[in-house]
Amino acid sequence: MKKSLLLALLVVANSMLAAQFDESVLRVKISEPDEPQLAGWGSAVAIDLSEFGLNGDHYLLSAAHVVRGSARIQVELNEKWSDAEVLFEDEDYDICILKTAAHVKPLALDSDISKSLTSIGFK
Repeated sequence: MKKSLLLALLVVANSMLAAQFDESVLRVKISEPDEPQLAGWGSAVAIDLSEFGLNGDHYLLSAAHVVRGSARIQVELNEKWSDAEVLFEDEDYDICILKTAAHVKPLALDSDISKSLTSIGFK
């Protein structure tokens, strides 16, 4: 279970180091609550959550520490920024699922990652 979540996050980290970004991998920008002009950065992978009854192409998998304590979360797609919100967060596993109004191209989750999300409370 933990291994599957770590693998998913490794996909995100490895893609950040790649010379060419897949369109399923997005940059995440957060604004600090007290100083909105300061931004933190991270990454996210677009995921298909239809297995959980969430249809559409609006969901992202990221690390919880990327968005923790942020006043505003935005994701970049095609050089444009779109607001996002935290749909689910588990600090013990350092994982979160974001929802954005932007249409993103999701990666399909394998069954191990889906089972892992279910086991930590995402339904």
